[in-house]
Amino acid sequence: RSYTTFDRGQHWMTMNGNLPRVAIHDLVIQEREEEIVLGTHGRSIYIASLAEIHKLNDSVINAGVKIIQKNDLKFSESWGKKSDEFSKPHAPAADMCYFTSSKGVASVVLKSKAGIKLVSLNDTAEYGLNYVSVPMNILPESVTALEKEIQKNKKDKTIKLNKAEDGNYYLPVGKYQIEVKDNAGKIDITEISITDPSAKNKSDDLPGTEPDQSFT
Repeated sequence: RSYTTFDRGQHWMTMNGNLPRVAIHDLVIQEREEEIVLGTHGRSIYIASLAEIHKLNDSVINAGVKIIQKNDLKFSESWGKKSDEFSKPHAPAADMCYFTSSKGVASVVLKSKAGIKLVSLNDTAEYGLNYVSVPMNILPESVTALEKEIQKNKKDKTIKLNKAEDGNYYLPVGKYQIEVKDNAGKIDITEISITDPSAKNKSDDLPGTEPDQSFT
């Protein structure tokens, strides 16, 4: 295993990921690439990014919970579809990294700007950096509410979200909020965007005000 500390040894965080439980004989930090390189006993070399660790400072640690990194997505008509008869449906997810000082179960919720809960999951968090993938398929009980929000924004009551081939409804182009609440009850919120790859200009409006790529 590999460990790191942010406060000169008062607290330690494991850096595991896909690292196997074997002895590490060599460790090198590549400063230019912001990467750490680990040489293991008979299980090859492993490389990990240090970009998230470099974002940790006293204000982040004192906050208790903080979303460090998240990735926006480009909407695709392939969401929920198989590329061929032997593959699984494409299930998009937004990768996110957050810091928490409280070990235990953290809740991750994705909401529309009107506050509709669209995606919800629990994550078993450790002290330090935690990584989670947030799926983009909408909770079944929230589909109708999101449709109404989109209809209100576009002033068109005929708009409906399309069900994908895998039976799920996926988030349309728009801006959303991700909320992380740790085991101590501390909360951090950030914005995530699903963009239209064919659009020339980005919109700051609510879901449903962008081009009608993801719904009819």
